Amino acid sequence: MKVLTIVLILVLFSIPLTPISKANFVEQPTTEYIHDNQYSVHLPIIITDEADFSLLGFPGTGTSSDPYVIEGFNISGAGSCISIAQTSVFFVIRDCYLNGMGYGTCVSLEDVEHGQIENCIIDGGTYGIFLSRCEGTRIENNIVFGANEQGIQAQLGGFINIVENMIFANERGIYVNGADNSSILNNRVYSNTRLGIEIAQHTEFNEIYQNSIGWNVGYLSFIEEINAEDNGENNTWYENRWSDYLPPDLYFIPGDANAIDSRPSRLSDSIEPVISAPVIEPVVQGNETAILKWTIVEEFPFSYELYQNGERVDHGYLTKNSVTRALGSLPIGEYNFTIWVSDGFGNVETLQQIVKIIPASDTSSILLAGIGISVILVVVVIWEKILRPRRSS
Repeated sequence: MKVLTIVLILVLFSIPLTPISKANFVEQPTTEYIHDNQYSVHLPIIITDEADFSLLGFPGTGTSSDPYVIEGFNISGAGSCISIAQTSVFFVIRDCYLNGMGYGTCVSLEDVEHGQIENCIIDGGTYGIFLSRCEGTRIENNIVFGANEQGIQAQLGGFINIVENMIFANERGIYVNGADNSSILNNRVYSNTRLGIEIAQHTEFNEIYQNSIGWNVGYLSFIEEINAEDNGENNTWYENRWSDYLPPDLYFIPGDANAIDSRPSRLSDSIEPVISAPVIEPVVQGNETAILKWTIVEEFPFSYELYQNGERVDHGYLTKNSVTRALGSLPIGEYNFTIWVSDGFGNVETLQQIVKIIPASDTSSILLAGIGISVILVVVVIWEKILRPRRSS
Protein backbone atom coordinates (compact mmCIF):
# COMPACT_ATOMS: atom_id res chain seq x y z
CA MET A 1 0.00 0.00 0.00
CA LYS A 2 2.98 2.32 0.46
CA VAL A 3 3.69 1.85 -3.24
CA LEU A 4 0.08 2.83 -4.08
CA THR A 5 0.32 6.01 -2.00
CA ILE A 6 3.62 7.05 -3.60
CA VAL A 7 2.25 6.46 -7.11
CA LEU A 8 -0.85 8.54 -6.32
CA ILE A 9 1.25 11.43 -5.07
CA LEU A 10 3.44 11.33 -8.21
CA VAL A 11 0.36 11.38 -10.44
CA LEU A 12 -1.03 14.44 -8.66
CA PHE A 13 2.24 16.35 -9.00
CA SER A 14 2.40 15.49 -12.71
CA ILE A 15 -0.69 17.63 -13.41
CA PRO A 16 0.34 20.64 -15.59
CA LEU A 17 0.66 23.87 -13.62
CA THR A 18 -1.67 26.64 -14.78
CA PRO A 19 -0.82 30.04 -13.29
CA ILE A 20 -3.52 31.53 -11.04
CA SER A 21 -4.02 35.19 -11.91
CA LYS A 22 -4.99 37.44 -9.05
CA ALA A 23 -6.16 39.90 -11.69
CA ASN A 24 -9.15 37.64 -12.29
CA PHE A 25 -10.63 39.30 -9.22
CA VAL A 26 -10.26 42.86 -10.57
CA GLU A 27 -13.67 44.48 -10.94
CA GLN A 28 -14.79 44.49 -14.56
CA PRO A 29 -16.32 47.52 -16.35
CA THR A 30 -19.97 48.28 -15.65
CA THR A 31 -19.91 51.76 -17.16
CA GLU A 32 -23.14 53.12 -18.54
CA TYR A 33 -21.33 54.40 -21.63
CA ILE A 34 -18.48 52.39 -23.19
CA HIS A 35 -18.15 53.65 -26.75
CA ASP A 36 -16.21 50.77 -28.27
CA ASN A 37 -18.21 47.95 -26.70
CA GLN A 38 -21.75 49.15 -26.20
CA TYR A 39 -22.39 50.46 -29.70
CA SER A 40 -22.22 48.97 -33.18
CA VAL A 41 -20.22 51.04 -35.66
CA HIS A 42 -22.53 52.30 -38.40
CA LEU A 43 -22.31 54.58 -41.41
CA PRO A 44 -24.14 57.93 -41.30
CA ILE A 45 -27.90 57.56 -41.64
CA ILE A 46 -29.81 59.75 -44.10
CA ILE A 47 -33.62 59.57 -44.27
CA THR A 48 -35.52 61.84 -46.65
CA ASP A 49 -38.78 59.91 -46.89
CA GLU A 50 -40.90 57.92 -44.47
CA ALA A 51 -40.34 54.76 -46.50
CA ASP A 52 -36.59 55.01 -45.81
CA PHE A 53 -37.07 53.77 -42.23
CA SER A 54 -38.26 50.39 -43.50
CA LEU A 55 -35.88 50.31 -46.46
CA LEU A 56 -32.94 50.77 -44.09
CA GLY A 57 -34.21 48.00 -41.84
CA PHE A 58 -35.18 49.94 -38.73
CA PRO A 59 -37.81 48.17 -36.62
CA GLY A 60 -41.24 49.66 -35.98
CA THR A 61 -44.25 50.80 -37.94
CA GLY A 62 -44.09 54.54 -37.30
CA THR A 63 -47.12 54.76 -35.01
CA SER A 64 -47.14 56.34 -31.56
CA SER A 65 -47.30 52.88 -29.95
CA ASP A 66 -44.73 51.32 -32.31
CA PRO A 67 -42.30 54.01 -33.48
CA TYR A 68 -39.38 53.33 -35.77
CA VAL A 69 -36.26 52.80 -33.65
CA ILE A 70 -32.68 53.80 -34.45
CA GLU A 71 -30.69 52.35 -31.60
CA GLY A 72 -27.27 51.33 -30.36
CA PHE A 73 -25.03 52.85 -33.05
CA ASN A 74 -21.61 54.49 -32.98
CA ILE A 75 -21.61 56.97 -35.87
CA SER A 76 -19.01 59.56 -36.79
CA GLY A 77 -19.32 61.92 -39.72
CA ALA A 78 -18.08 65.21 -41.11
CA GLY A 79 -21.62 65.84 -42.39
CA SER A 80 -24.54 64.61 -40.32
CA CYS A 81 -24.34 61.43 -38.28
CA ILE A 82 -28.13 61.07 -38.46
CA SER A 83 -30.18 63.25 -40.81
CA ILE A 84 -33.97 62.92 -41.02
CA ALA A 85 -36.18 65.20 -43.12
CA GLN A 86 -39.72 65.44 -44.44
CA THR A 87 -41.36 62.87 -42.16
CA SER A 88 -44.45 62.83 -39.94
CA VAL A 89 -44.21 59.27 -38.57
CA PHE A 90 -43.14 58.52 -35.01
CA PHE A 91 -39.50 57.57 -34.50
CA VAL A 92 -36.95 57.30 -31.69
CA ILE A 93 -33.17 57.74 -31.78
CA ARG A 94 -31.83 56.17 -28.60
CA ASP A 95 -28.69 54.84 -26.95
CA CYS A 96 -26.31 56.04 -29.68
CA TYR A 97 -22.86 57.59 -29.59
CA LEU A 98 -22.69 60.30 -32.28
CA ASN A 99 -19.52 62.25 -33.08
CA GLY A 100 -19.72 65.32 -35.33
CA MET A 101 -15.97 65.24 -36.08
CA GLY A 102 -15.32 68.94 -35.73
CA TYR A 103 -17.74 70.56 -38.18
CA GLY A 104 -20.48 68.02 -38.77
CA THR A 105 -23.87 67.78 -37.06
CA CYS A 106 -24.58 64.85 -34.80
CA VAL A 107 -28.36 64.86 -35.32
CA SER A 108 -30.17 66.98 -37.91
CA LEU A 109 -33.99 66.97 -38.07
CA GLU A 110 -35.76 69.16 -40.65
CA ASP A 111 -39.49 69.38 -41.33
CA VAL A 112 -40.07 66.50 -38.94
CA GLU A 113 -42.95 65.67 -36.61
CA HIS A 114 -43.04 63.21 -33.70
CA GLY A 115 -39.30 62.64 -33.35
CA GLN A 116 -37.56 61.68 -30.12
CA ILE A 117 -33.85 61.64 -29.18
CA GLU A 118 -33.03 59.95 -25.89
CA ASN A 119 -30.12 58.51 -23.91
CA CYS A 120 -27.51 59.45 -26.53
CA ILE A 121 -24.00 60.82 -26.22
CA ILE A 122 -23.75 63.79 -28.60
CA ASP A 123 -20.07 64.63 -29.10
CA GLY A 124 -18.80 67.74 -30.87
CA GLY A 125 -19.65 69.00 -34.33
CA THR A 126 -20.83 72.45 -35.30
CA TYR A 127 -24.20 71.53 -33.80
CA GLY A 128 -24.92 68.71 -31.44
CA ILE A 129 -28.64 68.52 -32.20
CA PHE A 130 -30.11 70.76 -34.90
CA LEU A 131 -33.89 71.11 -35.38
CA SER A 132 -35.49 73.15 -38.15
CA ARG A 133 -39.26 73.49 -38.64
CA CYS A 134 -39.93 70.54 -36.36
CA GLU A 135 -43.11 69.91 -34.38
CA GLY A 136 -43.67 67.66 -31.41
CA THR A 137 -40.02 66.66 -30.95
CA ARG A 138 -38.68 65.50 -27.59
CA ILE A 139 -34.98 65.61 -26.59
CA GLU A 140 -34.50 63.76 -23.32
CA ASN A 141 -31.71 62.48 -21.09
CA ASN A 142 -28.81 63.03 -23.50
CA ILE A 143 -25.26 64.21 -22.86
CA VAL A 144 -24.46 67.01 -25.29
CA PHE A 145 -20.96 68.49 -25.24
CA GLY A 146 -18.13 69.94 -27.30
CA ALA A 147 -20.12 71.62 -30.11
CA ASN A 148 -18.38 74.53 -31.86
CA GLU A 149 -21.65 76.45 -31.87
CA GLN A 150 -24.88 75.18 -30.29
CA GLY A 151 -25.28 72.06 -28.24
CA ILE A 152 -29.00 72.09 -29.09
CA GLN A 153 -30.55 74.48 -31.62
CA ALA A 154 -34.27 74.62 -32.35
CA GLN A 155 -35.36 77.06 -35.03
CA LEU A 156 -38.87 77.64 -36.29
CA GLY A 157 -41.51 75.00 -35.65
CA GLY A 158 -42.66 74.48 -32.09
CA PHE A 159 -43.88 72.25 -29.31
CA ILE A 160 -40.32 71.06 -28.66
CA ASN A 161 -39.57 69.48 -25.29
CA ILE A 162 -35.95 69.59 -24.06
CA VAL A 163 -35.88 67.59 -20.84
CA GLU A 164 -33.26 66.30 -18.39
CA ASN A 165 -30.20 66.67 -20.59
CA MET A 166 -26.65 67.40 -19.48
CA ILE A 167 -25.28 70.14 -21.75
CA PHE A 168 -21.77 71.52 -21.29
CA ALA A 169 -18.59 72.66 -23.06
CA ASN A 170 -20.42 73.96 -26.14
CA GLU A 171 -20.35 77.56 -27.36
CA ARG A 172 -24.04 77.91 -26.48
CA GLY A 173 -25.84 75.26 -24.54
CA ILE A 174 -29.38 75.72 -25.92
CA TYR A 175 -30.42 78.19 -28.63
CA VAL A 176 -34.10 78.65 -29.50
CA ASN A 177 -34.96 80.78 -32.52
CA GLY A 178 -38.59 80.92 -33.58
CA ALA A 179 -39.57 77.56 -32.09
CA ASP A 180 -42.61 78.61 -30.06
CA ASN A 181 -44.71 76.91 -27.39
CA SER A 182 -41.79 74.76 -26.30
CA SER A 183 -40.45 73.76 -22.90
CA ILE A 184 -36.95 73.51 -21.44
CA LEU A 185 -37.22 71.52 -18.23
CA ASN A 186 -34.82 70.14 -15.62
CA ASN A 187 -31.64 70.30 -17.70
CA ARG A 188 -28.11 70.85 -16.43
CA VAL A 189 -26.66 73.61 -18.62
CA TYR A 190 -23.20 74.60 -17.46
CA SER A 191 -19.66 75.54 -18.44
CA ASN A 192 -20.53 76.53 -21.99
CA THR A 193 -18.15 79.09 -23.44
CA ARG A 194 -20.59 81.80 -24.53
CA LEU A 195 -24.10 81.30 -23.16
CA GLY A 196 -26.14 78.74 -21.29
CA ILE A 197 -29.62 79.28 -22.78
CA GLU A 198 -30.46 81.90 -25.42
CA ILE A 199 -33.95 82.76 -26.67
CA ALA A 200 -33.79 84.73 -29.92
CA GLN A 201 -36.04 87.52 -31.19
CA HIS A 202 -39.59 86.69 -32.32
CA THR A 203 -39.60 83.57 -30.16
CA GLU A 204 -42.53 83.34 -27.78
CA PHE A 205 -44.64 81.37 -25.32
CA ASN A 206 -41.87 79.07 -24.17
CA GLU A 207 -41.41 77.80 -20.62
CA ILE A 208 -37.95 77.49 -19.09
CA TYR A 209 -38.12 76.00 -15.60
CA GLN A 210 -36.39 73.89 -12.97
CA ASN A 211 -33.07 73.91 -14.83
CA SER A 212 -29.62 74.17 -13.25
CA ILE A 213 -27.81 76.89 -15.18
CA GLY A 214 -24.33 77.86 -14.15
CA TRP A 215 -20.74 78.94 -14.80
CA ASN A 216 -21.34 79.56 -18.47
CA VAL A 217 -18.36 81.52 -19.79
CA GLY A 218 -17.08 82.08 -16.27
CA TYR A 219 -15.39 78.68 -15.89
CA LEU A 220 -13.28 78.99 -19.03
CA SER A 221 -12.33 82.67 -18.92
CA PHE A 222 -12.38 85.82 -16.84
CA ILE A 223 -15.42 87.17 -18.68
CA GLU A 224 -18.50 87.69 -16.53
CA GLU A 225 -20.93 84.78 -16.51
CA ILE A 226 -23.78 84.95 -19.01
CA ASN A 227 -26.04 82.10 -18.06
CA ALA A 228 -29.05 83.12 -20.17
CA GLU A 229 -30.39 85.73 -22.53
CA ASP A 230 -33.99 86.29 -23.63
CA ASN A 231 -34.70 88.53 -26.63
CA GLY A 232 -38.10 87.00 -27.39
CA GLU A 233 -41.58 87.70 -26.10
CA ASN A 234 -43.91 86.18 -23.51
CA ASN A 235 -41.52 83.48 -22.41
CA THR A 236 -41.82 82.22 -18.82
CA TRP A 237 -38.85 81.49 -16.57
CA TYR A 238 -39.32 80.02 -13.10
CA GLU A 239 -37.75 77.82 -10.44
CA ASN A 240 -34.38 77.69 -12.14
CA ARG A 241 -31.11 77.43 -10.19
CA TRP A 242 -28.57 80.09 -11.18
CA SER A 243 -24.88 80.21 -10.28
CA ASP A 244 -24.87 84.03 -10.37
CA TYR A 245 -28.07 84.57 -8.38
CA LEU A 246 -27.85 86.52 -5.13
CA PRO A 247 -30.86 85.91 -2.86
CA PRO A 248 -33.38 87.20 -1.94
CA ASP A 249 -33.91 89.29 -5.08
CA LEU A 250 -35.64 88.27 -8.29
CA TYR A 251 -33.39 87.05 -11.07
CA PHE A 252 -33.32 89.42 -14.04
CA ILE A 253 -32.45 87.71 -17.30
CA PRO A 254 -30.39 89.76 -19.77
CA GLY A 255 -31.97 90.58 -23.12
CA ASP A 256 -34.63 92.70 -24.77
CA ALA A 257 -37.50 90.73 -23.25
CA ASN A 258 -36.79 92.04 -19.74
CA ALA A 259 -37.66 88.57 -18.49
CA ILE A 260 -37.59 87.61 -14.81
CA ASP A 261 -37.29 84.32 -13.03
CA SER A 262 -39.84 84.90 -10.29
CA ARG A 263 -38.83 81.92 -8.12
CA PRO A 264 -35.08 81.51 -8.58
CA SER A 265 -32.64 79.74 -6.30
CA ARG A 266 -28.90 79.77 -5.89
CA LEU A 267 -26.79 77.15 -7.68
CA SER A 268 -23.53 76.52 -5.85
CA ASP A 269 -21.00 73.73 -5.83
CA SER A 270 -18.32 73.70 -3.16
CA ILE A 271 -17.83 69.93 -3.11
CA GLU A 272 -15.08 68.21 -5.08
CA PRO A 273 -15.93 65.20 -7.26
CA VAL A 274 -15.92 61.91 -5.38
CA ILE A 275 -13.50 59.33 -6.84
CA SER A 276 -13.25 55.73 -5.70
CA ALA A 277 -11.34 52.69 -6.92
CA PRO A 278 -10.82 49.17 -5.56
CA VAL A 279 -7.50 48.06 -4.11
CA ILE A 280 -5.74 46.15 -6.88
CA GLU A 281 -3.86 42.94 -6.17
CA PRO A 282 -0.71 42.30 -8.26
CA VAL A 283 -1.72 41.74 -11.89
CA VAL A 284 -0.24 38.96 -14.01
CA GLN A 285 1.34 40.29 -17.20
CA GLY A 286 -0.75 39.51 -20.26
CA ASN A 287 -4.07 39.14 -18.46
CA GLU A 288 -6.29 40.97 -20.94
CA THR A 289 -9.26 41.05 -18.55
CA ALA A 290 -7.40 43.11 -15.94
CA ILE A 291 -8.53 46.73 -15.73
CA LEU A 292 -8.27 49.57 -13.26
CA LYS A 293 -11.55 51.41 -12.83
CA TRP A 294 -12.20 54.74 -11.14
CA THR A 295 -15.84 55.41 -10.26
CA ILE A 296 -16.82 59.09 -10.18
CA VAL A 297 -19.79 60.75 -8.50
CA GLU A 298 -20.44 64.35 -9.56
CA GLU A 299 -23.56 66.36 -10.41
CA PHE A 300 -21.71 68.62 -12.88
CA PRO A 301 -18.87 66.54 -14.39
CA PHE A 302 -16.52 68.33 -16.74
CA SER A 303 -13.15 66.73 -17.52
CA TYR A 304 -10.51 64.25 -16.40
CA GLU A 305 -6.79 63.60 -16.86
CA LEU A 306 -5.09 60.28 -16.22
CA TYR A 307 -1.34 59.99 -15.55
CA GLN A 308 0.82 56.86 -15.54
CA ASN A 309 4.15 57.36 -13.75
CA GLY A 310 3.82 61.10 -14.28
CA GLU A 311 3.01 60.93 -18.00
CA ARG A 312 -0.49 61.80 -19.21
CA VAL A 313 -1.98 58.78 -20.96
CA ASP A 314 -5.66 59.76 -21.23
CA HIS A 315 -7.83 62.85 -20.94
CA GLY A 316 -11.13 64.26 -22.13
CA TYR A 317 -14.58 65.45 -21.19
CA LEU A 318 -16.23 63.34 -18.53
CA THR A 319 -19.29 61.79 -20.17
CA LYS A 320 -19.68 58.67 -18.05
CA ASN A 321 -19.53 57.74 -14.40
CA SER A 322 -16.19 55.98 -14.56
CA VAL A 323 -12.78 55.95 -16.22
CA THR A 324 -10.98 52.67 -16.97
CA ARG A 325 -7.45 51.67 -17.92
CA ALA A 326 -6.40 48.28 -19.33
CA LEU A 327 -3.49 46.70 -17.43
CA GLY A 328 -2.74 43.39 -19.14
CA SER A 329 -0.43 44.80 -21.82
CA LEU A 330 1.87 46.64 -19.39
CA PRO A 331 5.45 45.39 -18.92
CA ILE A 332 6.45 43.90 -15.58
CA GLY A 333 7.00 46.59 -12.98
CA GLU A 334 5.30 49.01 -10.58
CA TYR A 335 3.01 51.76 -11.87
CA ASN A 336 1.71 54.91 -10.25
CA PHE A 337 -1.68 55.91 -11.70
CA THR A 338 -3.04 59.33 -10.79
CA ILE A 339 -6.41 60.65 -11.97
CA TRP A 340 -7.53 64.28 -11.81
CA VAL A 341 -11.24 65.08 -12.14
CA SER A 342 -12.73 68.57 -12.43
CA ASP A 343 -16.35 69.66 -12.29
CA GLY A 344 -18.25 72.49 -13.93
CA PHE A 345 -17.48 74.98 -11.20
CA GLY A 346 -13.78 74.20 -11.19
CA ASN A 347 -13.50 71.95 -8.14
CA VAL A 348 -10.75 69.37 -8.62
CA GLU A 349 -10.15 66.01 -6.95
CA THR A 350 -7.37 63.50 -7.45
CA LEU A 351 -6.73 59.87 -6.51
CA GLN A 352 -3.55 57.82 -6.73
CA GLN A 353 -3.32 54.06 -7.23
CA ILE A 354 -0.20 51.83 -7.22
CA VAL A 355 -0.37 48.72 -9.42
CA LYS A 356 2.22 45.95 -9.70
CA ILE A 357 2.54 43.86 -12.87
CA ILE A 358 4.13 40.50 -12.11
CA PRO A 359 5.30 37.57 -14.29
CA ALA A 360 3.09 34.51 -14.52
CA SER A 361 5.75 32.37 -12.80
CA ASP A 362 5.23 34.28 -9.55
CA THR A 363 1.80 32.71 -9.20
CA SER A 364 2.99 29.10 -9.54
CA SER A 365 3.70 28.84 -5.84
CA ILE A 366 0.04 29.54 -5.16
CA LEU A 367 -1.01 26.55 -7.25
CA LEU A 368 1.74 24.33 -5.79
CA ALA A 369 0.60 25.11 -2.29
CA GLY A 370 -2.98 24.25 -3.25
CA ILE A 371 -1.90 20.95 -4.83
CA GLY A 372 0.23 20.10 -1.79
CA ILE A 373 -2.78 20.51 0.46
CA SER A 374 -4.83 18.33 -1.89
CA VAL A 375 -2.15 15.58 -1.81
CA ILE A 376 -2.08 15.56 1.98
CA LEU A 377 -5.87 15.23 2.08
CA VAL A 378 -5.78 12.34 -0.41
CA VAL A 379 -3.13 10.51 1.60
CA VAL A 380 -5.15 10.92 4.77
CA VAL A 381 -8.24 9.55 3.03
CA ILE A 382 -6.27 6.55 1.72
CA TRP A 383 -4.92 5.84 5.20
CA GLU A 384 -8.32 6.10 6.83
CA LYS A 385 -10.22 4.12 4.22
CA ILE A 386 -7.72 1.44 3.16
CA LEU A 387 -4.55 1.07 5.18
CA ARG A 388 -5.78 1.39 8.76
CA PRO A 389 -8.72 -1.09 8.45
CA ARG A 390 -6.37 -3.75 6.96
CA ARG A 391 -3.85 -3.34 9.76
CA SER A 392 -6.62 -3.66 12.33
CA SER A 393 -7.69 -6.99 10.85
